[in-house]
Parts: sequence; structure tokens; C-alpha cells
Amino acid sequence: MCLLGIDLGTTTIKVCVVQGTKILTESQVRHNANIANRIGVQDARKIITDAETLLWDVTGMVRTEFSTDISRIGISGQQHGLVLWNSDALRRGILDCSELYNWMYPGDPEAAAKLPKSTSNCVFPGYGMRTLCELASYPTFDPEKHWDRCGNIMDYLACYLTGSDEVRMSEHNAYAWGYSTGLEWNSEILPFTPKWIKLPTIVQTYVGKFEKMGDCRLEELRNIPVGVAFADLHASIMSVRGHYTGADHAYLILGTSSQLCFVLPSTAKLPELPVTTHVFPFSDGLTLIAAASMNGGNALDAFLSTLRRWSVDAMHQEVSSYDVSHILDEVDRASSTTSPNRIPTIKPLFINERGSEDKGVEIHGLKKDTSLNETCPNRCKQMLIGVCRGVIHNLFSLVPPELFVSYGVKKLFLVGSAKQDRFLVHIKNYLNKHGACHLELESAVTNTSAAYGIAL
Repeated sequence: MCLLGIDLGTTTIKVCVVQGTKILTESQVRHNANIANRIGVQDARKIITDAETLLWDVTGMVRTEFSTDISRIGISGQQHGLVLWNSDALRRGILDCSELYNWMYPGDPEAAAKLPKSTSNCVFPGYGMRTLCELASYPTFDPEKHWDRCGNIMDYLACYLTGSDEVRMSEHNAYAWGYSTGLEWNSEILPFTPKWIKLPTIVQTYVGKFEKMGDCRLEELRNIPVGVAFADLHASIMSVRGHYTGADHAYLILGTSSQLCFVLPSTAKLPELPVTTHVFPFSDGLTLIAAASMNGGNALDAFLSTLRRWSVDAMHQEVSSYDVSHILDEVDRASSTTSPNRIPTIKPLFINERGSEDKGVEIHGLKKDTSLNETCPNRCKQMLIGVCRGVIHNLFSLVPPELFVSYGVKKLFLVGSAKQDRFLVHIKNYLNKHGACHLELESAVTNTSAAYGIAL
């Protein structure tokens, strides 16, 4: 028997099947679910449909090639987002849902200003509970009261697979939704929620413990236990932490966005933390401290898209397509050999950080010979190296330095793109410069980190 994990990311769906800690197979697909001209809004139905197809493909392959069955399914996914759905349709196996308003959804400042301040944690645009209440304030919102359930995209998948009428949301996902304390939604926000939509039931979930949601009802996966969905952040940490119970590890996770995390004793006295740093429940006796940046791999995508748009504007003709993976391979190779004084200093905040003013991207040290060819993105290595360095420096700036030196951190795990040379060289340089060269760096062994972690 083996275990399966599936992760619904912002850009990709990943599946990993393990036997013990050994990976039998892993697969991923880009869902391309972004809705044109709507920032932070995605096609939830497409994400679930693509996930179901990938599950079928991987399950069939496991049975054919390894002659074994799957004994349970773990689910993780992007935090904060909101999906609304009709429970009667779901019971009948029909995907009748709203769009996914994800963590990049800018929200409505005017509507948000009418909401009460949270008594538990800071709430920012893109947080599910805030988005729900903003939408509910519009006279045109769900006039027929069709939607009656809500949750994260991974909660929707868990309910769809099991046919569950009850949405069970993990405690840490509820915290990332905003307006929650422990296993309860805060009383100050309840008057602003639509009364015909049942809020998720918050359940305690510890990392490393499987909390059953129900049994899968899909034909190829029938009666396989499905777990309550976890955040991809926690699952990514599980992918390298495994069943380790200590509190001397840190984790740098780089995907579409980026996070720098510490697992510390729940009794640890913490310094004053910036609003971009969150304190999540993790496991019995341990707390997860996570500095979360809105900018990660998306900064590279945004830079290349901007460059292409400028080229079109300047030349009045469409630029030929380019292979992003090839460009990134070139940047990996050039990152450790390019002289630092030839790299522009870039603060690549294509998305402003939570709680901060949108100042846009800052570029310093751009010289006349800086490689930037408008018609050939393969030759803009120095600028791209600057973007990668800026992503790392920005992430480290969100963390009080004493977290590295005062809490006995001995090892820093690199998850996702963080282990690639285009980022790794800047991580090493930053740690050496700031007195943290004692840290042992260890890279994750899998490219489907959150899916692998939730499978465990």
C-alpha cells in the first residue's frame, strides 16, 4: 500500500505517491486557471477538473506499474483563497461553484473599511473571510442565495472527493482566512457574513497527523480515506522535516510567492514581529513563525512579461515566443560567475507586501552595458540575476535578525525554487554577510514538495 498527496498551487497541481518515505512517482501540471483581466481571480472548476484528471492518471499508473493500491489521500493547497459552492450540486457530483478569489485578490478597500478590526490577527486583502464579507456587502451578491458553502480551493476538493456536506477547515487555514481564534470564528465578523452560507467548521490539525475528512467516492478511488486539507506552507515544511520533532530548523520556501519559516517551542518569547510575519499552530508544543512575501517566482514572470510588453511597444510588432525554462537554466549557470558589481540592485516588488505602500519596482545601478536586449530575453541575465537577488534580500528583510541567532537555529532547508542556483547563491551570500554562516543548508529532494509532504 502507498500514500498519495495532492497540492493545488497557484500555478500548478502536483501529485506525489510514496511508500514509507520513498517516492514511487510524482507528476505535475500547470492548470492555467487565471481569468484574464481579473487580478487574483481563477477558474476554480478548471482547477478541480484538472486535479481529478491528474488523480486518475497517477492512480492508474501506480496500479499498473507498481501493482499496489493507495491507502489514503492527503490534500494541500494555496492559502487564504475563497471559493463558494452549492452543496446540493456537490452531493450529486456536480461542480457548481464561484471563481476562486485567491491570495493575490486586491479586494475592495471601500468595502473593507466597513469591516471591524480583527481581535486575533491582522487581516489583509486576499484573506478569505475578508473577501467573503466584501462580496456580501454588494447588493448584487448571490441574489438567489444559490451558494451555501465556502472554503479554500483545497477544502472544495476535499468536499468534492468525499461528498461531504460539512466543510472542515484546518486551524491553520482558518487563521490564514482571518478573523479566527483557535477553533472559532471571531464574533465581531459574524454579523457581516451572509447568513445563508454556512461557514467552515474549524478543526484542530497537527503536522504529521492524518485527520480524516471522509472516504473518496470517485470510481477509481472509491473508499480511500481523504484527509482534512492542509496549507501548502505546512505541507512544504513536512516534505523536508518529516517526523522530526525538534525546534532548531528553519525553512526557506520559494514558489509563486516566498516564505521564511521557523519552528519554535510554543513557550518561546518572541521579539516584536512585523505584520508580514505570522504565528501559526504547528504541532503539540511547537509553533510556526512564517515571514510571508507576496513576491517570489512571480517576480521573474512579471519581469519577463514586462520586458516582452516593452519590446512590443517599442517595435510595434509581436515578439517571438521564448522558452522560460531555458532562460532560467541560463540564469542558474550565470549566477555564480557574474561579477556582483555588474548586477543592478533591484527591489522587485511587483506586488506590494501586505500592510505596505505600493512603491513599485526599484532599480539602481543600471549601466549602459547592462545586458538587456529588448528582442531576446535570453540575454537579460544580469537583470534577471538582480531580480533573483532582490527576491531573497526582500524576504530576509521581513524577518527580525535575532530569529537566526537567538533561537538555536542550526539548519536551513531550501524548498521549491530556493535550491536553484539563481536563488541559492544569494541566500549563501546574505547569510555570510549577516553572521549566520553557521547554518547548514539542505535542499529538498523532491520537486513536488507540498504534495510529498502532505502524502507523508
